[in-house]
Parts: sequence; C-alpha cells; structure tokens
Amino acid sequence: MDFMAGLEAIAFQHDGLLFKELTDELTKVNAFFGNKKLNDKDYDFTAFDKIIFARTGILTKCGIDHDTPVNAYCIPPQLNKYHAFNDKLRQTYGGYGDAFAKMKALNAALTGLIDLPNARIGGLFSEILHPVALGDGLFNEGKMEPDEVAAILCHELGHAFTFFEGLHYTSTTNLVLNAGIEAVLGADTDVRKHAILVDLENSLSINIDNVADLLAYDKYETYYITIIDAYKKHLYSAMDSFSSDLSMSEQMADMWATRQGGGLALARAMTKLYKYNAGYVPFGRWNETFETLIGAIMTCGVSLIFKGLGMLLAAFFGDYVGGTYDADKDRIIRIRNQMITGLKRQDLEPKQRQDLVNGIKQVDELIKTTKNETTMVSKLALALRSSQRKQRSAKDLQQQLEALLANPLYVNVAQLKAL
Repeated sequence: MDFMAGLEAIAFQHDGLLFKELTDELTKVNAFFGNKKLNDKDYDFTAFDKIIFARTGILTKCGIDHDTPVNAYCIPPQLNKYHAFNDKLRQTYGGYGDAFAKMKALNAALTGLIDLPNARIGGLFSEILHPVALGDGLFNEGKMEPDEVAAILCHELGHAFTFFEGLHYTSTTNLVLNAGIEAVLGADTDVRKHAILVDLENSLSINIDNVADLLAYDKYETYYITIIDAYKKHLYSAMDSFSSDLSMSEQMADMWATRQGGGLALARAMTKLYKYNAGYVPFGRWNETFETLIGAIMTCGVSLIFKGLGMLLAAFFGDYVGGTYDADKDRIIRIRNQMITGLKRQDLEPKQRQDLVNGIKQVDELIKTTKNETTMVSKLALALRSSQRKQRSAKDLQQQLEALLANPLYVNVAQLKAL
C-alpha cells in the first residue's frame, strides 16, 4: 500500500541513538523513583522531549498518565477528523484544533519537511506539538524493563512521524490532482483532455473508468469527485480488504519503532501487555462462560436466551478480522519480519548483523509462546458471513506476501556472514 511503501524508504537506524538514549533516560527514571509512585512534578520529563526533538525533529511533551495503567498514547494534531489514519472512533470525535490554524497560516503541508531515510521531520512539522503519555502502570504492575518502555515510546513517536508523512503525501497528491483538473478544463480539444487525464492516471497510479464520458463535462467538481474516488480505491483497497487498512496506523508505528532499533524490546513488551491484559479479567478467559452459566441458572434460562441472541447479533454485525490492532501473534510476526528486512543491507557491520540475528532468534521464541486468541463469536462470524471469510483470505494473502519478503533464509545467510 502507498503509505506503507513510503515508510519502507526509512533506513534502519543501526546506531539506534534515539532508542538507546530513551532507554538510558528511562533507566534514570526507574532509579529515581524506585518503588515509589511516579510523579511528574518530582522529575524533569523535558529530558525526553529534548532527546526526541534532537533525533527526530518531532516536538513532544512527554509525561506520566496516572489514569492510564499499563498503556501509552500519542495525541496527533486534529487537522481533520477524516485523515487517512483516523479510525471510526477518531472520525466520530475528532475535529479541528490549533494545529489547523497554524497549518493554514503557514501555507499547509509543503512547508513541512520529511526526511524518510533518516526518519526525521522539519520545517513547520517541527512546530506542531504531539503530547505523549506513558501510563504509570508500565513502571510497576506492567513489569516493563527500561528498554521495553523505550520501545513503546518509539512506537508512539511512530504515530507522530507517520501522521506527518501521510499529511505530506496527501498534500502533494492534492497539488497533482488540482493542477491536472485545471489543465483538463483549460484544454481546447478532447484529444488534449484525454492525454492530460492519462498523465494524471499515471501520476497517481489510478484507473479512471469511462474516461470518454468524463470528457463531456466541464465542471471542476465532476472531475474531482471522479478522480478522488478512483484514488481512494487505489489507496485503501490494494489488498481488496479494509481489514488491513484499519490496522495500518499501528503496523506503521511498530515498523518505525523497529527501524529505530527497538524491535526485540517492543516484541518483549507486547508479550507482557498480552499477559497482563489476559490476567486482568476476573476468572481469566472462562469469565464469560462462567457468567452466562450463573445467569442462566438464576433466571431459568432467560439470560441464556438473551446471551445467545446477543452473540448472533454480534456475529452478524461485528468485524472480527479487521480492527485497530493485529492479533497478538501476528503483530509480533510483523516486528520479526521488519527485523529480517534490516538484514538485507550489504553495508552492515559484523556486530550489527550479529545483534540483529540474535534479536530475531529471541523474537522467534516469543512467537512460539504467543497465540492469536479467538472468541466463539468470531468463529461464528467466519462460519456465517462470506464477507468475513473474504477479509480473512485477503489478510492471509497479505501475510503470506510479507513472509516471502522476510524469508528466514536471510537470517541463515546473515549468520554465515557474521562467522
């Protein structure tokens, strides 16, 4: 997909300076607080902001959120609630904010700079704030090591970077789109109009249906709606499935953190998060069955009937293949695949290559102990709905293609080179 292809241009930051410096600072945080409760007022968290800005150009305000236990988040600027990386929840509650006025006053996204190989931003983009919060539970009940929290922080910074990458990409596309439509409307013959539309198709990598019919119109809106619809189909449905698009933002943030050198630590952190969340529910994974059984006994079966109806409704209307996050095991596999991609560089130092190989081996062990948990409702949805099966097939195909690009043979070759 286009956004993901763009992020592939980011080189692996094999010096890992951002990740290392954040790890060092988080080690200081642990040493400072010990077993005491974390308090923003007791510690100068601006040290994180200085490290992040120096290494990436991203303006942040880092701190501790005492209402968010074992979790972390980054708040992107609310330029437009319909931005490509906003899921349905953010589209519902998102809106315009201070960042929109700043972007408008400073001539929109083209005054922002994106340095993909070095994973940096600049210009106007470095003036827009991204608040980043780490839940205090990461430091106690989450049992995270400093490098694992640093990897989670890098993941959140990945959201900030990919937001601006997507914004820059979209703005550049809009320039091509507007220039192309104006050229079509200004052309004096249908032959000339057709030639411009073909150039526009090639520039945006899209396919416009019924070009001959479109040439009969002379309104800007007609061309814009037709072309942007074709572009949207190209952008969002490269895999003929919206399931991959819903999780695209999280995938890209994982990719960004891995390319900063935090792949192994991020995979370790994810396994701890999965275990924590699984144990957080009373009675563990059998809680739902237990509650249903007790409810059925207490209400002479009425609860069981409503429970069954609820499961059927959920099975017919829920999306159990897509979602914001990949399944547990799939997510760690993606991190491992990114690490394998890092081995393809021919100019790696022997130690860098060996460190990557060792990290991949450790992630492989984590993959063996992680499962893609499924519920009874999700199994029912796959059995009853062809749309869910289609999404599952498309996602399987996507994962198979990714596996081909991250063939384990790269690891074997890297091991031989490191000898």
